[in-house]
Amino acid sequence: MTRQRGIDRRTFLKVTGAGALGTLASVDGLTPLLGRRGVAEASATSPTRGGTIALSTVDTPVNMDPADAELYASIQVYDNIFSKLINVTADYKYVPNLAHTWMQEDAKTWVVDIVDNAVFHNGASLTASDVKFSLDRVKSHPNGVFFSAFKATEVLGKHRVRFHLYQPFGAFEAALALFSEIVNEKAVTSSNPKLKPIGSGPYRMKE
Repeated sequence: MTRQRGIDRRTFLKVTGAGALGTLASVDGLTPLLGRRGVAEASATSPTRGGTIALSTVDTPVNMDPADAELYASIQVYDNIFSKLINVTADYKYVPNLAHTWMQEDAKTWVVDIVDNAVFHNGASLTASDVKFSLDRVKSHPNGVFFSAFKATEVLGKHRVRFHLYQPFGAFEAALALFSEIVNEKAVTSSNPKLKPIGSGPYRMKE
């Protein structure tokens, strides 16, 4: 069983019950939060470099560590900095992001193949070891509750992992689509991840 495609901010909010907004990627800064029509129209145009845009959030972001999900205003920012393994569309279909294919081997085992060209903002290549580190790490943080069925992450190769579950878990894909932001071990251990997020998403933290 494999899935293909991509996500937007509207979907994240719709699935978590927080609302319905969309987001687009640009080269130099955060793009405006748009509705479904705005996303479609903007996607049809060619991106251009430069320009300035002002955005507002529902509150002041307080924590850029995706393992904590401390405040929704923080999520609004860091979800543009980090990439997840898979995404979910507005019509609730799971699609590729860092993972290009995934397959359920049996009731308690999934194998995930990740892309081989993802790069963190610090220049490090994103590999299966980063996926294991991120999923192991999140278990000791607030978002770990969403991965309580995850027993272990096994690295099978540079770009392949196997997830072992304690029990069959129907929300496996949903957990990856909503809370599987992949972090860089060096960045997390060498600086404060709450203040200096290093991800592989379309935007990087400037200040």
